[in-house]
Amino acid sequence: AFAHRPSALVNERLSVPDDSGKYGLYSFSGELKSVSPKSFTTIGYFFEEVTLAQEKKNEPLLVVDKFGEKVAIVDNYQGHEIRMAHNFKEGLALVYTNNGKYGYVDTRGEMVIKPVYDYAVDFSEGLAVVGVADGEGRLAYQVINKQGNVQFYITLQNCRIHERFACGCLMFKNLEQNYCGALDREGNVCLYLPTRVQEVMPFRYDAAIFWTESGVGLMDKAGKVLIPANYDNGRVIGERRVALKLRNKWALFDFEGRPLCEFVYDWISDFEGYAFACRDHALGIGLVVQIRIDGLELLDQRESFRNAEVFHRVMLTVEVGDIHHIEIHEDEMTDTQPRQKNRKVGAKSAQTRNADTRLV
Repeated sequence: AFAHRPSALVNERLSVPDDSGKYGLYSFSGELKSVSPKSFTTIGYFFEEVTLAQEKKNEPLLVVDKFGEKVAIVDNYQGHEIRMAHNFKEGLALVYTNNGKYGYVDTRGEMVIKPVYDYAVDFSEGLAVVGVADGEGRLAYQVINKQGNVQFYITLQNCRIHERFACGCLMFKNLEQNYCGALDREGNVCLYLPTRVQEVMPFRYDAAIFWTESGVGLMDKAGKVLIPANYDNGRVIGERRVALKLRNKWALFDFEGRPLCEFVYDWISDFEGYAFACRDHALGIGLVVQIRIDGLELLDQRESFRNAEVFHRVMLTVEVGDIHHIEIHEDEMTDTQPRQKNRKVGAKSAQTRNADTRLV
């Protein structure tokens, strides 16, 4: 047993903090064992065969392999120190330099897309939304591919856009005419929704949660309603599976609207062969169970969570500077309205979530 709570197991690797707060790296494939004598101030999940880590405070970020060995140092680019990075996604990691620019490094630690952007997010489906500020700090947005080439410029006006592609679509809402829609991978509008649809989330498994005045429902990529908007909340959690909330409890449904269990859960996770769900949390019990794809409960489990994969270069002394830190949350949107690009660190206002809406 560990004295401190371990991380989740990802790709046969987990990290465990010691009494000093540093993380050791372990493997688990039927047997738990340490795979590195090193310890880290921070180390990420192994979503790929490498991740980002830092061994000591005031030292640069590292790319490390599954045995904790250094692959590359992520220190600076053309004299500008790298202060922040996201974990790798689709083979690239978003990085932020101390001169206020964003770029991307590959799994070898090489800067394959130069840090020239004043705004950027993680890649999704081979594309990323980035922004370049003019002399007054107003951002103009474009979509780039993994070679750093412009896929298309976002020319929407008075719109709010999601920042990630999902099922080939980039969702937006026109705030002037009050309708939701989607852009395809070439920047063309491929979906218009009626104004009664107030909001719509990115597609997953070719379906999306949407909001109307009457509640939350589910639609397909053509905008056809699969489940009427009669619920309080919802999440697409797997292939033809959606979790819906009613009167503070969640239940599992298929895409035809058939309930697969009763509304008894406090939350339901995404499906990875099965889903985790928690019930009786209000009673202080918080029993976590496994749910099969047909809604049948399996054996009890325990909760295990860890914060989002954003890596800061930990410094010995706090230096206040112009850092614009973004955290990526897939259920959020970004505001494409022109804004000043510089924000001061040291307050929560320095963090901008991917779900904040931006006007274009």
